[in-house]
Amino acid sequence: MDRQLPKEVISKRRRKQWITGLTVLISAVLIIWFIRQIGTRSVEWSRIKYSVAEKGDVEATLTGMGTIVPEIEQAITAPVNSILRKTLLRPGEMVKVGQCILELDRDFLQTEYDKTNDELELLRQRWTQTGLELERKQAELNASREVKELQAQFVKIQYDRIKRLNEIGANSEEELQRASLASEIARRDLEVLKLQIDNQRASMEIELQALALQVQHQERSLKDISRRLALAKAPSPLDGIVTWVNDSIGSPIREGDVVARVADLGRYRLQGEISSINSGAIGVGLTVRARIGEKVINGRIRSISPLVHNNLTSFDVQLDNPGDEILRPNLRADIFVVTSSVDDVVRVSNGPFYEGLHGQTIFVIKGSRAEAHRVDIGAANFEWVEIRGDILPGDTVIVSDMKKHREAKVLSIKNRENENSQNR
Repeated sequence: MDRQLPKEVISKRRRKQWITGLTVLISAVLIIWFIRQIGTRSVEWSRIKYSVAEKGDVEATLTGMGTIVPEIEQAITAPVNSILRKTLLRPGEMVKVGQCILELDRDFLQTEYDKTNDELELLRQRWTQTGLELERKQAELNASREVKELQAQFVKIQYDRIKRLNEIGANSEEELQRASLASEIARRDLEVLKLQIDNQRASMEIELQALALQVQHQERSLKDISRRLALAKAPSPLDGIVTWVNDSIGSPIREGDVVARVADLGRYRLQGEISSINSGAIGVGLTVRARIGEKVINGRIRSISPLVHNNLTSFDVQLDNPGDEILRPNLRADIFVVTSSVDDVVRVSNGPFYEGLHGQTIFVIKGSRAEAHRVDIGAANFEWVEIRGDILPGDTVIVSDMKKHREAKVLSIKNRENENSQNR
C-alpha cells in the first residue's frame, strides 16, 4: 500500500520544476536575442562618414614624409686655424649681406699680414731702385756709345783723307793700311759697345721682371691674408637668416670648419623620404604633392640619393612655387609621389575604410540599411580611392573604419533621421 508523500516534499519538487523551466525559458530567449544580434548588426548614423561615388580621375601615389628647407643655404667656414672669440648673432636672427656673425682670433693673421706687407714694401723699393739703376747705366752706356761713334767717324774721315792722298801718290801704302786698320778697330769697338748696351739692358729688364713677379706674388699673398682677416668675422654672403652658429666660445677652430650657416628665406625646396621598399618606383621628374595643413603644394623630384638610411630613401624636390607664403624652414609635410594615374573611373573620398588592399569589403547605404559589397581597389591617393566592382556613380559609400563589421552582410543604421545634421 503506497503512502502519501509529505506536503513539504511535494512543494520542494514543484519549486525545482518551476526553476528548471524558467531557466530553460530564459536561456532560449537569450539565445534567440544573440542570434538576432549576430544576424543583424547596427551602426549609429552620427558615427559614420560617407562619400557619394562619382566619376573622375585618380592618381596612384606613394606616401612619405618631407621637410621644407631653404633652397639656398650657405655654410661659412673658418679661413684659418683659430679660436672662437665672440658670437655676434644667434640662430633665427635676420642678417644682411656682409654683416658679421662671429669673431675668430685674428692675432696670428694680423702678424702675418704686417710681415707680408713689410716684405712687399721692400720688394717694391728694390724694384724701383733696380729700375733707376738700369736708367743710370743705360745713360752712361749711351754716352760712351756716342763718344765711340764720334771717334769712329773721326777715324773714318782720316782714312778717307789718306786714301785720297794715296790715290794721287801723296803718301805711302803703309800709311793707308794703318788708317784702314784704325778705322776698322774704331768700328768694331762701337759694335762691341752696342752689344754690351743691349746685353746690359736685357739683363736689367730680366731682373726687373723677376722683381715684378715677386711683387705680384707678394701682393696676392697680402690680398689673401686680408681676405682671411675679413672672413675671420664670418660675414654673411647673402641677405637672409642665421640657421646655425657655433657658440662654443674659446673652442679651437680648424681651417675649413663650418662656423655658421645662412639661408635665403625667399625660396624653399623639399627634402623627401620614402620607404626603401618603394625606392624602385620613384624617379627623377615624377610629380610630388606636399600637404601642409589644408594646403597642397606641387613639385617634381630633382634628384634621388643612392644611399639608404634607416630603411628610408631620400630625394630632393623642386617646388613649383618655391616662394609660397606658407613655407617655413623645417616645416614637416605629408608627401605623395604620383607614380601613375587613371581617368574617368568610379571614385570615393579616401578615409579610414581604405585598408591599402586590392580587395576588401565596403558598405553601401540603402535607406536605413548598409549592404556589404566585395570590391577591388584600384589607384589611390590622399584624396580619392578608385572602386572597381558593382558600385555605381551616385551610390553612398561608408568611408569610416568598418573593420569590426567586415564579416557582416547587412547593417542597420540607427537614428537615420539625423541625416540632415551629418556633414559629409
